Amino acid sequence: MKNVPISRLTSQDLEKEEYRFPNGEKIPTLEEVVALIDGRVKLLVELKSFTLTSRKLEQATYDAIKGKDWIFVQAFNPYTIMWFEKNAPEVTRGILATVAKNVFMQIGYYIANPDKMIAQAKPHFIAFEVKYMPSEKIEKLVKEYDAKYLAWTVKTKEDEAVARECGVDQIIFESIDPSEWFKASE
Repeated sequence: MKNVPISRLTSQDLEKEEYRFPNGEKIPTLEEVVALIDGRVKLLVELKSFTLTSRKLEQATYDAIKGKDWIFVQAFNPYTIMWFEKNAPEVTRGILATVAKNVFMQIGYYIANPDKMIAQAKPHFIAFEVKYMPSEKIEKLVKEYDAKYLAWTVKTKEDEAVARECGVDQIIFESIDPSEWFKASE
């Protein structure tokens, strides 16, 4: 497999042998993933759009998920979530949030006024980075917009404990087996 950022590839490129995994499988398209899952589980799709004006990614995603109430979308970019609120309000959507960790993020937050953007996006959920929990500001926004409260990305039992102590409605996890959580409560 060539070492090329996926953002530089087209769907036609993904079909080529040179971009396949060592076992011969290719990176599936969103349409292929949707067809494979076919509603057997819920799917949370994170959109990574860095533009302020082009909404091609949002439209293409909507085309792939339209009518499938088991698929939700989330993004850091509030313009992405505002697009869904305006053009596809039936899609469950959420904002990913974190703490402004550097001066560039702080300037961006100051200019963009995320509180105002959240009000315009009308998210169904706000997902906050677990390592900065608890957060009175985020908890206030969750209540203000009657949104669900999610924690991301939970990677350890300690992260999970913090998220649960903060009263989150759901956990976004990676690199762990969440079935262990349910065994403890049985």
